[in-house]
Parts: sequence; structure tokens; C-alpha cells
Amino acid sequence: MQLLFYLCVLTWFINITIFGDIFKIAKDVYSEKLQYKNLGSATAILVAYSITSTLSILILLFFRFHCKLVMENKTTIESLDKQNFEANKKV
Repeated sequence: MQLLFYLCVLTWFINITIFGDIFKIAKDVYSEKLQYKNLGSATAILVAYSITSTLSILILLFFRFHCKLVMENKTTIESLDKQNFEANKKV
């Protein structure tokens, strides 16, 4: 759980630090100052930002799911097992 929290913080930190470069690239594209020699690095930054943004959101949702499990004192199998849930509900 702690490692998942650190991973969540790390991915959001990466997103925040890359955002300055994204803003600079967007400003250069808008003002038509983006040169051909910088196009490769701009593309790499945009791809890296999209990947880390997606991972950040997925890891945040995964962390939220595990916090819910901890609060309910359940395991992953208990929370996803529908048959066992229905049997315990009748008792």
C-alpha cells in the first residue's frame, strides 16, 4: 500500500514537472517558432506526457480501490467474489 502511494506521488510529480515543457511546446507551436530540429524532442516529450498522464490516472484509481479495501477490511478476492458475497448476504 505504501509503495502504491509512493508510485502515485511519483507519477503526479513527473506530470507536474513535464507540464512546463508541454506549455513551452504549445507556446512555440502557437507562435510558429517550433523548429524542425526541436520536433523530435517535442514529440518525445508529448508522448512521455501522455503515457505518464494515463498511468497517473490509472494508478490513482488503483490506489483509491485499495484504500477502499483497507477501510472495509477486505481482501481483493473477497471484494470481487460475487458468489461468496451473495451466500454471505443470505446468512
